[in-house]
Amino acid sequence: MLVRIDTSIVLEILEKTPFFTDVLLEIIHDLNQREYVFSAQFQYQIKDRVILLLKKLALGMGIKKGEKHILPRGITSYYIAAYCGCTRQSAIKILNHLEEEQLIRYKHGLIEIFDIQELSNIALETV
Repeated sequence: MLVRIDTSIVLEILEKTPFFTDVLLEIIHDLNQREYVFSAQFQYQIKDRVILLLKKLALGMGIKKGEKHILPRGITSYYIAAYCGCTRQSAIKILNHLEEEQLIRYKHGLIEIFDIQELSNIALETV
């Protein structure tokens, strides 16, 4: 059951326990950063959004083996579509195109990026 808490009670708790204030401020800061990153991508075409996401994931959480970056298995076309604000079919079409260009391999939920530099060289088109 949800209960509405009076603002004065919340402010009183925050005043008495600085730890909660610090945690709340950290959460707000983190949400603002995520909102900025998420909304900033919509100045680009869908193809470029997918490429930017792949590069970000490769550099942030990918496993580097030589020139190749391997993304974690949980990065699916559903995830890419949801993050990039497009349909799953559009995400798959873009992934297939990048695969035809021999920049990535997308098989059985595993994405391998062969040349992150070449992927970086693809020009971004603003809307």
